[in-house]
Amino acid sequence: MKKYNISQIFLHLIFLFLSLCFILPLILLFSLSISSEDSILTYGYRLIPNEISFESYDFLFKNPSRLTSLISFTAIQALITTILSLFFISLAAYALSYKDYKYKKIILSIIFLAYFLKWGFVAIFYINVRVLSLYDSIFVYIVPNLIDIYFLLILKSCYEKISKNIINLARSDGANEIILFFKVALPISTPILISIGILIFIGRWNDWFTSMLYIDNNNLYTLQYYLQRIIMEEEYINNFIRISTGSGLNPSNTGLISLKFSITILTTLPLLFLAPIFKKATQHCNFSI
Repeated sequence: MKKYNISQIFLHLIFLFLSLCFILPLILLFSLSISSEDSILTYGYRLIPNEISFESYDFLFKNPSRLTSLISFTAIQALITTILSLFFISLAAYALSYKDYKYKKIILSIIFLAYFLKWGFVAIFYINVRVLSLYDSIFVYIVPNLIDIYFLLILKSCYEKISKNIINLARSDGANEIILFFKVALPISTPILISIGILIFIGRWNDWFTSMLYIDNNNLYTLQYYLQRIIMEEEYINNFIRISTGSGLNPSNTGLISLKFSITILTTLPLLFLAPIFKKATQHCNFSI
């Protein structure tokens, strides 16, 4: 039998506690989503539902129009942003990985300046609205998020560790920089790119602040912004019910509390499906190239 010392047991307990911190809220959300409205109002929030009811899920799957459009738009903008961001980040990181690159310091200075401006609300709002004319446009989700300095530095460090012998050998065979990038650099950094891509996608999927600042068109709202409004404002959940049913259904006939949690569960599922992909990608990451 394998023996564990005190430090190992302590570490296992810490990770067990952290795991429960992530798992229990999801279990509570699911429990509330399948609880009847009366039991929630009577007994409050419980991990084990007193009275099981699938009324909210039945409502959502019978009238999926609004929720489907929100999920579709959010997924499309997140996917486009992720693909374009990975392309520009990897391209910039590859160029900046060369120590003898002439404009390396200038470009890094511009990128760092843009990164710090991002946290200045007034400056970035003025640039997005007045200079780039991104107000009430799908491009406001994409253009400001094409470059992430943190991921850029990770990829730059990765490309700097590529053996110079591999580069010189490829060049002796007639490979130019484009071929080196697509045939050498990208295949080597694929596990890192997958991990970064998943993190970017999750960030774009969970974004609601952009919609709040720049969007007035209901068709351009992200799922998370709509969900945030549904949770915070009763008017939005009532509007959601009316749009979904396409009729004058009285919102009081539907369990509003359980419906909120059901929508939350459905919006979380896509990210749960990404977890195995992320785990597999990070297992094969090799940062010592």
